[in-house]
Amino acid sequence: MDKRQVMQQLEKMVREEIEKQKQAIEETRQAAIEAPGRMESRYDTTKVEMSWLADGLNRRLGEMQDMLYAVTALGAGQCQVVCHGALVSCLRGSKKFHYLIVPGGSGRYVRTAEGEVICVSPVAPICQAIMGLGVGEKAMFGKEQVEIVAVI
Repeated sequence: MDKRQVMQQLEKMVREEIEKQKQAIEETRQAAIEAPGRMESRYDTTKVEMSWLADGLNRRLGEMQDMLYAVTALGAGQCQVVCHGALVSCLRGSKKFHYLIVPGGSGRYVRTAEGEVICVSPVAPICQAIMGLGVGEKAMFGKEQVEIVAVI
């Protein structure tokens, strides 16, 4: 599996999400500006609620930018054991899974010719179970045994 390609696809995905997030923030801010205020309607709280939404979206944008920084900083270097930035292939039962361990990466999937890579945070339970292991080593994850097949 080509780690550089996986990292590039993830970086592209995050950059696209950041652009969409910026657009959503701008649209929400504009809606907050245009919403009727207390002077126009005594019971309408749209202006305040839209402002809160814009603030939440802005915080999420910061998290996404932190993740982009982490992805670009980690690069595509080789790892000998499971660590931050590692691309890990492992067997859980009879199924093979590929994980990319990246801060803030939870919930993202990168498709490759060898299969789907699941981006997981270092604090995810699967990562806590396999962190620090090398190829051929095994760990328990819930009731399943996980065997490390490759670490890139």
